[in-house]
Amino acid sequence: MGEPSGSYFTAIERDPEQLRIGLSTGVWGRANPPDPEIAERVCAVAKLLESLGHHVEEIADQSICNWQALWSAYCVNWVGSRAQFATMAKDRGVAPERLHEYLGPMVHRHYLAAERYDKFDIWKMMVCNNTVTREFGRRMERFDALLVPTMAIRVPQANGPYSLLRDEELDCWLERLCDACRYTMPANETGLPGISVPAGLDVDGLPIGIQLYGNFCREDLLLKLAAQIERARPEWFGAVPPVHVS
Repeated sequence: MGEPSGSYFTAIERDPEQLRIGLSTGVWGRANPPDPEIAERVCAVAKLLESLGHHVEEIADQSICNWQALWSAYCVNWVGSRAQFATMAKDRGVAPERLHEYLGPMVHRHYLAAERYDKFDIWKMMVCNNTVTREFGRRMERFDALLVPTMAIRVPQANGPYSLLRDEELDCWLERLCDACRYTMPANETGLPGISVPAGLDVDGLPIGIQLYGNFCREDLLLKLAAQIERARPEWFGAVPPVHVS
């Protein structure tokens, strides 16, 4: 585990030394691969990093962690923690049976589903979480950074299939969410730092992002690497989609 060598602001002013970067566009324990255009763009960034002097090596899914443990822990943590809504409601004088009046449809389903889990599920989740964190830690002993997609999907429809306003069964919604967000969720479980970097626009003119994981306490290295990418491809960082808020 490394420690920041100084100011983050100063760090981004100079390129990083030659780094060992692991590349993955795998399924990460999910059923389907990422969108082909996403995977292609991540591989293009890998080639860019190689041209900047870094060593990039593709890594197999099974060498990263126990994915069954990660997803089991994540779903218990994601849904089980929503039991707190009952306590929050009680503190505000709201009866639990009236929570549906205050919560959106999918958030309310999270609250109802939290009853599935007891303290033993939480303890098992903590064991799985610790296991996965150690496995990612071992992976980061070999690599300085991991290069992966930010999302497994291209930009979704606003208020579409990933919206909390959806009115459908929770399990179907959660599976869809985990599929799409598979590359960011391990950071939540392990505490590893990550940074999302723009990598241009897709065929529809919408943004594509790539993500870099760093070792514990190496936010400075991630900022330095992201700044190097920005200097090499400034057009990615200034790209404006055809439809935008301005």
